[in-house]
Amino acid sequence: MNRIFTTLLLVLCSCVFAAGAEGVVNAPQEAPLKYDFESMKSRIGEKSLPLVNITVDIASVTRDYYTQATIEIVDPLMRTDGNLSVTYGCKVKYRGATSTRYQKKSFAVKLLNEKGKSLDANILGMREDDSWILDAMAIDRIRMRNRVNFDTWNAMSRTPYDTKYDGRNGTLGFFVEVFVNGDYHGLYCMTDKVNRKLLGVDKAKEEADGKPIINGVMYKCAEWGDAAYFKGYNIWEDMNKEAWNAWELDYPDDYPCETAYMPLKNFLDYCIYTTDEEYEAGLDENLYIDNFVDYHVFILSQGLCDNTMKNSFLSIVNINDGHRMMITPWDLDTSLGGFWEGSYNDVVAFNETVLKVWAFERLWYLKDYGYQTMVADRWRTLRNTVLSDEAMFARLDDYASRFIESGAWAREYAKWNGNPVPLKENLMEEVEYAKKWYANNAVNMENVIFYGIESGIAAPGVSDNAPADGNVYNVMGQKVAPGFRGIVVRNGKKYFNAR
Repeated sequence: MNRIFTTLLLVLCSCVFAAGAEGVVNAPQEAPLKYDFESMKSRIGEKSLPLVNITVDIASVTRDYYTQATIEIVDPLMRTDGNLSVTYGCKVKYRGATSTRYQKKSFAVKLLNEKGKSLDANILGMREDDSWILDAMAIDRIRMRNRVNFDTWNAMSRTPYDTKYDGRNGTLGFFVEVFVNGDYHGLYCMTDKVNRKLLGVDKAKEEADGKPIINGVMYKCAEWGDAAYFKGYNIWEDMNKEAWNAWELDYPDDYPCETAYMPLKNFLDYCIYTTDEEYEAGLDENLYIDNFVDYHVFILSQGLCDNTMKNSFLSIVNINDGHRMMITPWDLDTSLGGFWEGSYNDVVAFNETVLKVWAFERLWYLKDYGYQTMVADRWRTLRNTVLSDEAMFARLDDYASRFIESGAWAREYAKWNGNPVPLKENLMEEVEYAKKWYANNAVNMENVIFYGIESGIAAPGVSDNAPADGNVYNVMGQKVAPGFRGIVVRNGKKYFNAR
């Protein structure tokens, strides 16, 4: 009886297995998703990043010359004049210096109308302009440092004069997924440019004889050297070229001449050759002190070690009305614990990095001027708002969630992991590294860089001045001596020692 039951059970199982196997064989197979432009365009949804397709003879694209192309932008939020999809004629070239040796290159894009002339468009709702950047972020392991830093800078510092763009002194940008001739090319950030229009710099004019009337000027520091550090320059350098002593004439770049470069030369002379008394007396005529204070705090708080003064702009609205220089940052990816070639940089920021620039060193050590207190107080004020751990972490987390939820990070990892830097499949591991670096650096700024600098600013919810008796510890749990200035802990309660 048991033998008969076992036989029937085996026969039944064989029939079920055969039916199941036949069902698997005959079941319709779901085709793998395609990641070309047209396929992703057809699947675009509310969690998608905008898609950008460049149609171009990619073999002809170089860093030095523009190549004719078209660009199509598909945005699920329809921020470009209310359109889901827009297409423009354009010309493109690679942008950057060191970065052009990587396979994943950044693009400069100039929009063109049907006659081949420049075309202003309000792409993704940023602003009207004809010049745009697709930033490849190739050496950044989290692909967001430049954008996070510009968001931070825009939140903490504005131009010291009115502009058409609410005093914005840095780029705006949105993350997009780029395709070249329909093929997937990776995660990029599409940004506007720091240019004359953004900063409200007055336009040059041309006289009837073709000679220029120089009004506003912009200079971009392109390399290290004495002129970058405001410590000297070659007096024999020709001023009739695109670059002079490490500084490029960013505007008016069509008219390199002595008139255009003299404001920069005069500023260097002021920083280098004046006495301390002359330097202090001339500050309000030569620079915007709040702008310099903000830049000092910004460099330290983000650990920007490639932006003093290289990768920055100096500008004057109109040299006929005054010669006060304003600083605007540029290329902010060497930051937040990341180094210029993509390696980890665990070292916290040092004030000496900023003080390499003679203008800042002179400010820092001017007797009785109070610049050190200005910088420390600005840091402590922003530390409760824009530069708090919570605010910085929220920026990082927000972009990370967009990358992950859109699927862009998985595609970026599959396309570019190890080329040129290794990526983590779990993006949050790298994000947590950047957060840890930022928090440690902030503690170092308060307890080391600004140690001993008087201030009347106390953090919200922190009592003023700890009682003198008993043991007192800093926020890292280390015992400190009486009179230690900064946030301290005594018997489980926080105090702000302003002594």
